[in-house]
Formats: sequence, C-alpha cells, structure tokens
Amino acid sequence: MRISTLTIQTTLRQQMSSLQADSAAKSEELSSGSKASSYKAIAGSAREVSQLTADLVVSAQYSQAGESTLSRVDAMYDAVGQMVTLASDLRSSLSSVLGQDGIAASGIDDEARTALDSAAQLLNSQFEGRYLFGGSVTDRAPVDLDGYAAQSAPSGTDLSYYGGDSTRASYQASDSLSVEYGATGDEAGFEQLIRACSLVANASLDPVDDTALGEAYDLLGEAIDGLSTIQSGLSSSSDAIDRAIDLEMDRQLNLEGRLSDLTDADTAAVYTQLQTLSSQLDATYSATKTLLSLNLFDSLK
Repeated sequence: MRISTLTIQTTLRQQMSSLQADSAAKSEELSSGSKASSYKAIAGSAREVSQLTADLVVSAQYSQAGESTLSRVDAMYDAVGQMVTLASDLRSSLSSVLGQDGIAASGIDDEARTALDSAAQLLNSQFEGRYLFGGSVTDRAPVDLDGYAAQSAPSGTDLSYYGGDSTRASYQASDSLSVEYGATGDEAGFEQLIRACSLVANASLDPVDDTALGEAYDLLGEAIDGLSTIQSGLSSSSDAIDRAIDLEMDRQLNLEGRLSDLTDADTAAVYTQLQTLSSQLDATYSATKTLLSLNLFDSLK
C-alpha cells in the first residue's frame, strides 16, 4: 500500500509560515509597544484612529494659541499696571504742589512730560511683532503724540493721539467658544492719563496755574479708576482663556487615552500570545521533522 505525505507536508509548511509571521508580528508589538507600525493591524479602527489623531492636532493648536494669547494678555496687564503707577506718582506729586508757589512746583512739568512719553510708549507696546493696544491695527504704532495738541484748562476728551480702532481681539478657544480680550488705546482711562499729563506739562508754573493742575489732579484720579477697570477686564479675560486651555488639555488627555486603547499593545496579553505561538511553532517543527524522517519503506514494514 502507498502512503503519500505530500499533502501533510504542505499543510505543515503553511502552518509553520503562518505561525512564524504571527510570531514576528507579536514580537514587534512587544518591542514597540504598539499594535502596528501602520493601520493594517487595526484596520477595523483605522477611520476612528485617523479622526482621533486629527482632533488631537486641532485641540493642541487651540491650546497653543491660548498660551500665546495668555502671554499677550499678561503683557497688556503689566503695561496698564505701569500706567497706573505713572498716574499715581504724578497725582501724588500734584497733591504737594497745588496751592503752592512756583518754587514748590518746580520740576512738576518735567515729571509730567516724562510720564506722558512713558504712557505713549506703553500704549505702543508690542508682543510677538504685534502692537497690543491698537485694536485690529496691529502692524503700526497706534499712539503718536506729534499731532497731539498741548492741553489747557478747561479741557475735553481728545483722542487725536490715537490711530488705531476700537475692535477688541478675540481668542478662538474651541470650535464653539470664542473669548474676547484686550483693551484699545482710545479707552477713557488711557485718554484721561494722557490729557492729564499734557495739562501738567503745559501749565504755567509762574504763577502756578492751580486751575489746570487741579483739573489734572482730578483727571488722574479718574484715570486710575479707569485703568484699574481695564486691568480687571484683562484679568477676567485671562481667567476665561486659562479655563478654556484647561478644557482643551483635558480633551487631549481623553483623546490620547482613546488612541492608546486603539493603538497601544497590551504587553502582558501579547507576551502570553507570543508564548503560545512559540509552543505551537515548536510543535510544528517537531511534527515536520518526524514526518520528514519517515519513508515509504518504513511505512510498508
């Protein structure tokens, strides 16, 4: 009787090849910690993985833009804080000058000119190449004192120093959330500070023009209140932006977790599967060796 082992040998070779491929794939998973270097091993989840990856990129862009916006708001807050100091210092100096003679008032005009120039420089602050207080006009300095008339008492609102607009900036925090922030150089607190400084800088000191200095003193008080309100608004915007960033960071953690579930290998499970494959491969090697050692003469004995 003839006994053919061709079919059995072919089956064993196919099984061995399949086990070797599976074992190599599991070894790669174990070493890389990932289910696959491409989507082929997660074909059923490829579309979800692609969408989650895209969502993660967009969310990261939102949070990165938020961090940049926070820095911009912080720069504005600091600039306004320095203007509060300018106004407070000049007002304090005025309090000791009002009602006094020209000798006591000496130098107050120079202090006011310095404060005026400093206020203009602060309103022309830049961050990352953008002017902060010009509204939507971010490519040129919004404040220019060259065309600003010397103020005298009684004075009125004068915005001729300002070349920007009143548009507030906004930060797109997510697909559905936008946060308005910032301040523009035409706001009352800024205008009052500049006008008060000009009044003092141009007031007569011999004899002392108590009318002009008194008006400047009152204006500086109003300016300090207005500037403090601007700071409060910037602080509120900063808090809102910070919360929006936290939401996006939480979203990114969630997205990363879902991606990890889909793409990261369970090393304990993969190790167990690899051990099983190794045992099966050893058994197949053994069966193949045994089969090859057989011959027709042995079978007919």
